[in-house]
Amino acid sequence: MNQSPIASQQSAAKINGFLARGIKSYRLGKSLPIAMSKGASGELYLEISQELIQERLSPAEHQVYVTVRDLSRTAAQLARQSLLAESRKHFQRASEYLEKHATSEELSLLGKSRLAQAEAYLESLLKNWQESQACIHTALESDEILEREYGYDIFHIHRIHMLYLLMRVESGAELHEEGINMADNIIQYLLFNRESLPVGKGWSPEQLEKTPLVLRNGMLARVASEYRILLAKKTAARKFWQLCSAWKLFEYHPSLREIYEWGEAKNALLSGDLPGFLENCASFLAAGRRETLLWYTMVLDFCTCCQELRPLQTQVFLREVAADAERMKVLPDNLLPSGLRTLLENVN
Repeated sequence: MNQSPIASQQSAAKINGFLARGIKSYRLGKSLPIAMSKGASGELYLEISQELIQERLSPAEHQVYVTVRDLSRTAAQLARQSLLAESRKHFQRASEYLEKHATSEELSLLGKSRLAQAEAYLESLLKNWQESQACIHTALESDEILEREYGYDIFHIHRIHMLYLLMRVESGAELHEEGINMADNIIQYLLFNRESLPVGKGWSPEQLEKTPLVLRNGMLARVASEYRILLAKKTAARKFWQLCSAWKLFEYHPSLREIYEWGEAKNALLSGDLPGFLENCASFLAAGRRETLLWYTMVLDFCTCCQELRPLQTQVFLREVAADAERMKVLPDNLLPSGLRTLLENVN
């Protein structure tokens, strides 16, 4: 039975109201300062780990490590600028330098871990997925020995970070189910709901307990943010959403409830409950950018609704989002990764 003209007008007015509220909420949310902490952005881990390495190594050994670290960092920056051949040369220089100057297993492992993680990034840019995975496994193995044999307890969270990178590689290789399963496993582990992880060894609640809470929460925020990649395409989202369950665990989390709020909105969208999505979306956007990157993914979903429901009426707003993304280029990559920035810039 067709809707009556009056009912149709009421429905249209309701949708218009939802979209107007969403646009207002977006503008309010973007005006608020970014509330991401050092733990969520990774800065705190870098500070703690670099201080620990300096304490543990002799001055001469530390200088060798710093040289390898800086060469690896430069190589990654060159890769990010698409200077891939130069990037490869810097990695080769770093590897040769480490092999020549490493005077202990501890120093060798620290250098290998740093090199392998950075080189995994280059291989992923080249879509050499197996090579990227191999680099990540090298870093995992090096970190596990450093944690077990040399007392680098802080590296436990870095090993989880390596699995987070592995999850991203799996996503890039179109292994969406594996990536989602890895994300949910990491979240379950960080919340002490499982005692081990499916890749690597040396996992235990006792080791995890030694990791500062702020770093555990930071990794939770980072992993949850990656749902944006795993569910980027609507067809993939509908297919794989049923595999995503870990977001439900954050309903009563003291600092990361936004993950649950995002999941509620996403679930409504993928279930066809458009009013439910738009209502939750407006509240989420108005709260601004918090510990995760999920605010940006909500913006993308909201823009998709605008394009599908009122493409002509929301043209000005959609151009505004693209212009905002262009201005957000000043943000560091940990606060707005390049891939997400590109998606926002392409809104039209």
